[in-house]
Amino acid sequence: MSFRPDLFKEKTVVVIGGTSGIGAAAASAFAELGADVHVAGLNAGSPQAPAGSRAP
Repeated sequence: MSFRPDLFKEKTVVVIGGTSGIGAAAASAFAELGADVHVAGLNAGSPQAPAGSRAP
């Protein structure tokens, strides 16, 4: 399925448990769609944290 790249432009998304696995994939997908993504999880320094994410 394809979405327009600015679908979440000027929107904020908070992903709980976003430092690995499905949460990291969701955070990356939201970021690719233009969202301002904030990630919270137990592994804030995780090397798997999505690009563009912010540690709490």
